[in-house]
Amino acid sequence: MIESISDFLSLAVTIGFCVAGIVALVDASMKHREENLKRHEELYYRYYDAISDDSSDEDETGLYYED
Repeated sequence: MIESISDFLSLAVTIGFCVAGIVALVDASMKHREENLKRHEELYYRYYDAISDDSSDEDETGLYYED
C-alpha cells in the first residue's frame, strides 16, 4: 500500500526500470532478428546467383525455358 510520497517514488522508479528493461530486451531481440534475416537473405541470393548461371546450361528444353 502506498502510504507516502517516497513509496510512490519507489514504485514509479521500479516501474520505470521494468519498462526500460523490456524496451532494451525488445530492441536487442529486433536487432538480432534483423541480422539473422540479412544473413539468410544473403545466403539465399548467393545460392540463387549460383543456380541461375544460364551460360553453363546446355539443356534448354527444361521446365523453366520458354518455347
